Amino acid sequence: MIKTKPDKTFDFSSKTIKLLLERGYDDARNEFNEYIRNQLMKTVE
Repeated sequence: MIKTKPDKTFDFSSKTIKLLLERGYDDARNEFNEYIRNQLMKTVE
């Protein structure tokens, strides 16, 4: 289903939602790994 507003298009298809969830998960995992690396570096210093 595509809903539109002036100058904007919103795609709520299951494929789009799945892709957004996967990217969000990947981003969160990457940020968490970066946080852990930073914490480990602080303990080593």
